[in-house]
Amino acid sequence: MAILKTFLCFSNTRVGTLICGCYSLVISLICLVFYLFRYVGYQLIQDSPEYKGIVYAGFVLYGLMITASLVLIPGVQLDKRYLLLPWVYVLVLNVLYETGAIALLTTVHMEREKTLQAWEIVWVFFYCFKLIANCYCFACVVSQYQELAEGRGTYEYLYKPRTRRHHRRCRAREYNIDTFELPFGVHLPPYEEDDTQKDLSPPAYEYIYPVPPKVENTPTENYIHNSVPPYARTNDVTNGVLSDTSDPSRRSNCYQVTVDVVWI
Repeated sequence: MAILKTFLCFSNTRVGTLICGCYSLVISLICLVFYLFRYVGYQLIQDSPEYKGIVYAGFVLYGLMITASLVLIPGVQLDKRYLLLPWVYVLVLNVLYETGAIALLTTVHMEREKTLQAWEIVWVFFYCFKLIANCYCFACVVSQYQELAEGRGTYEYLYKPRTRRHHRRCRAREYNIDTFELPFGVHLPPYEEDDTQKDLSPPAYEYIYPVPPKVENTPTENYIHNSVPPYARTNDVTNGVLSDTSDPSRRSNCYQVTVDVVWI
């Protein structure tokens, strides 16, 4: 599990690792230039063997830190986790070296000059700031390494979730429906149930054969119906079908042909 999920105001450790690489590159260049002007320029390393060892070791470690930072930046962009390891190892050595160097230089200055100069006080505060920043950057880079090892943290995973490839060791994002919230300003359309077989389904039976309305016979209609002589036959022509028109409801909705048969 990753140590950090975010870095400062950024939502992922991928961007944070890039910032850590640029930060360590700039800080190492500043320290290297400071050593050149402060100790070599003023020839202070000739006066004390302690200065000579610290300065030479600083040149080597800061040079390695610059190289590791130049390897770290393209390693993050290419999502190659093994390119992050040199920076992690060199940073650990750099922190140990700076802690010993600050303690030794402060002790030597106190023995010789019995007081601390202004630049030495500034250097101590600068080292404390570097120590805190280096620890935070160390946690960020290690977290990014763990994210890449688990299949996360890549550019494709973070910025193209719909098209990312699922490897064996890659796990898809899991959302809890009960606690999932949409981003601010995003709204889902209203939920509708679409019948995918609606166009393929036959029409309902009621639309093909509608049920005729039920008509109740009034007393007048019953009288008319009963007064029809038995020799009167009425044939209805409805769509080419002959039927009896004794039913008043059918008599009003069709053409009627009346044939009277007279017995002679």
